[in-house]
Amino acid sequence: MERKINPVKGIIILLLPLLGLGCGVLNKDSKAFTINQTIAAHSKMMIALEDKSGFNLDIENQSNDTLVLERKGLDNLMITKASVKAIIEPEASASLVNASGREARVRVRISNHKSKVLHRVEPVSADTTATK
Repeated sequence: MERKINPVKGIIILLLPLLGLGCGVLNKDSKAFTINQTIAAHSKMMIALEDKSGFNLDIENQSNDTLVLERKGLDNLMITKASVKAIIEPEASASLVNASGREARVRVRISNHKSKVLHRVEPVSADTTATK
């Protein structure tokens, strides 16, 4: 006895994987901003938003040296050759400090933000407290 598949069921079975794939694409943060930056020796990269709202960071240290993530009101976070996720609260900013004597390569993805991302690299000052 030959069993036939209803054409409607066949179409549904074929479209379900495409629907799942499409939903996965829609969940991506289309406003995410990626910075590929080399931070000079004894320098830091400051990251903030123009409207001072909060945001999320995905940091990938691509160098062999340790970077330090400084955030106002929180303990500093040491980042070795690894990826780290962090949440930056509203009215705050973040700094990635390279205290080594060599350049450090970093990739930073900023997500969950609504305004312009501001970033700059500047020499480390004598005051090494958390970002103000």
